[in-house]
Amino acid sequence: MDPKYKDAGDSLTRLAEECAEVIQACMKIKRFGVENYHPDDPNKLPNRYRLEAEMQDVLLVWNQVKSDLNLDSNREGYPG
Repeated sequence: MDPKYKDAGDSLTRLAEECAEVIQACMKIKRFGVENYHPDDPNKLPNRYRLEAEMQDVLLVWNQVKSDLNLDSNREGYPG
């Protein structure tokens, strides 16, 4: 996640955008393979690393969503 956009929009919007990026990374793996990379990428970063980076972004934003919505994992009956 680009640090300059870290706080752009509300946390639910950022979560939705990050989830869309995870979907895109998954589909690149399905279409082109886990070890393939974008032909214009000078670092030749494999798709699996792109997926991992996108998942890390989702987890970061998820923590903000939990805080914003007052979700407490210690609460009885909390599913996640």
